[in-house]
Amino acid sequence: MIFLGLCVNLNWISEQYIRNSSFYVGLPIVVPIVLIAAIFLGIYLNLSIWYKLSDKTRFGAYISIIGAIVTISINYFFIPSYGYWASSWATFASYLIMMIISYFLGQKY
Repeated sequence: MIFLGLCVNLNWISEQYIRNSSFYVGLPIVVPIVLIAAIFLGIYLNLSIWYKLSDKTRFGAYISIIGAIVTISINYFFIPSYGYWASSWATFASYLIMMIISYFLGQKY
């Protein structure tokens, strides 16, 4: 609900908190993508309790390395063409993949 309220009121909220008007151009596109990515990160953090309780913390390192590889790869290949859009989608994809991997490994172990 807060996510929807923030996205709907983004124009006047951004005018209150961001003084440099050159940043306004990316707000309607990037902010919702990064907010959904933050939700995925929160879900991942809640799902990650399985490897801490089962003493399989090496899986946490593996999942983080996979997330870093996804982020770096998308940024490397797509930032020259798409700019800051690529960074927001890289964050989205990285957290989504980490969440999915943690869910399925948690079901298995």
